[in-house]
Parts: sequence; structure tokens; C-alpha cells
Amino acid sequence: MQQQTLEYNGTEKKDEVIELKLSDAFAHTVDKGEFEWTAKVININTGNNNSLISKCKVLKGYVILTTRMREYISKYSSKDFSEEEAVKMAVDECINEDVLREFLLENKAEVVKMFLTEYNEKQTLENMYNDGVEVGKEKGIEIGKAQGIKFGECRKLIEMVYKKMKRGKTVEEIADDLEEDIEVINPIFNEIEKVGLDKSLEEIIKNS
Repeated sequence: MQQQTLEYNGTEKKDEVIELKLSDAFAHTVDKGEFEWTAKVININTGNNNSLISKCKVLKGYVILTTRMREYISKYSSKDFSEEEAVKMAVDECINEDVLREFLLENKAEVVKMFLTEYNEKQTLENMYNDGVEVGKEKGIEIGKAQGIKFGECRKLIEMVYKKMKRGKTVEEIADDLEEDIEVINPIFNEIEKVGLDKSLEEIIKNS
């Protein structure tokens, strides 16, 4: 059995350790003994797997850096600073605190650019999802309105056919009076006959 270890530092809340299986994506379950690929996902966000993270200075520094950058974007970018300025402030603070100091001094611009690219990509995808939900809601409202109109028109037609049948008119006469094709009126006429003219209009509509 092949296994791979991955690190997770996304913004969604996850367990400290997650086991992923390739077979989970299969349409049908895999029997034991067949090929399987697994991956152990280690959550390295602040507050998770602290004993593991503390054993690696670089990993600990990376966790501090990404946490700080997210905090600063949340804290400052909606005020007087841009997202880029907020991230640069977080990087400068890490440098001053000797967190990945040498690496950040040499690669500050690339780190800022990479983080903002990843951050904005996630925000874009989230916004696209939210926009899609709103479009779906609007489309649902439109469909609901259309169905409501259709139901109202159908109810009105049943009501008119019912009233004319109560007056003893034939299906041909009703179709002529309402200027509708007999193929449209005939099913309604038959259904009302089946339920019974002695029933109320609401009972006929309910059973139609």
C-alpha cells in the first residue's frame, strides 16, 4: 500500500490528522487486497499538531508567517491599508522577530506575491461560488414565478370549463366559447366528468 504525507494550512477547519483514500473517489467500493493509494494529511494551522511543528524550526516559522499574514489582511486591509501593505507589514514583523529572517530578507517580494496570488485566487473562487448561488436563487425565483403563472392560468381554464359544463354545454361548445383547441379542453372536460360535477371546484382542481 502506497502512502504519502501532506500538510494542510487552508482556512477551513479540519481535524489534526486526516486520512485520504483514492478509493473514496470511486463510484464502487474497492475490495480489500486491491490497489489502494492513501495520503495522511497533517493540519499545520495554529493550534494543531504543536508537538510535531515545534520539532522543525522552518515549519514552525512557516506556520507563524502564514498565520500572521492572514491576521494582518483581516485586521488592516479593510481600513487604511491595501492587502499588499498588510502582508508586507506581517513579513516585516516576522523578520524583526527572527522568524524565517534570512529567507524573508532574500525573498520578501516573492513571498508577498505568492501569498497574495493564492489568497486572491481563493477569494475569487469563493466569490464565484457565492455569485453562482445568487444566480441560482434568482433563476429559481424566475422559474417559480413562471410555474405560478402557469398554475394560475391552468386553474382559470379549469374553472371556466367547469362553469360551462354546469350549464350543460358540450366539449365542442366549450372549446368554441373559449377559443381553445378541443385537444386542450377535452382532457379537462373528461377529468371533471370523472370527478363529478356535483363536486366543488376546489375538489376538482385538487383531483385533476
